[in-house]
Amino acid sequence: MKKRICIIASILALTFGSSITCIAGSWQQNQIGFWYQNDDGSYPTNSWMQDSDGKWYYFDENGYMLHDQWIGNYYVGSSGEMLINTTTPDGYQVGPDGAWIQPNAQTAEQTVTLGMKNAVKKAQQYLKYMSFSRKGLIKQLEYEGFSSSEATYAVDAVGADWEVQCAKKAEAYLKYTSFSRTGLKKQLEYEGFTGSEVAFGLLAVGY
Repeated sequence: MKKRICIIASILALTFGSSITCIAGSWQQNQIGFWYQNDDGSYPTNSWMQDSDGKWYYFDENGYMLHDQWIGNYYVGSSGEMLINTTTPDGYQVGPDGAWIQPNAQTAEQTVTLGMKNAVKKAQQYLKYMSFSRKGLIKQLEYEGFSSSEATYAVDAVGADWEVQCAKKAEAYLKYTSFSRTGLKKQLEYEGFTGSEVAFGLLAVGY
């Protein structure tokens, strides 16, 4: 069944002021996943797409719809649709525009405990010597004995650029061994980096 689809050509296109082109096309599926094929045979890659119902989807560099992961500050659910006005499966709030509501915006008067302060120090120490994904650093702090809330607070408080962290991790891997693009992509995903972070990291090292 064909739909009218509005495609925004930039990864940063989640703003209503962007230029939008509407063309007809249809969803396709194979053993790998879903993609959206336009009538002219083209398909969106590394970009967001809004359908006629106003729902947003994100497609990777091969044109496949991503799901169950963060794309920058936005989360796409199991159906691929960007979540709005809800709590994500990993416990974060997203607003009416789908953007992650950062902790300081939610709890400006939150009491910072000693555990939170120490978790921040530990997170800063880790990032000084090695690179982490957001998810990976939270897990590492939890392994160190910090609670989930302390670890999450600390990781968000350090203000790391996770795309840059992904690029550093990719460089570190390539420094010690060789990877195909596919192999490096899988390794970075295993480390907990999101689709957009992995795309940035691969591009940074020349893939």
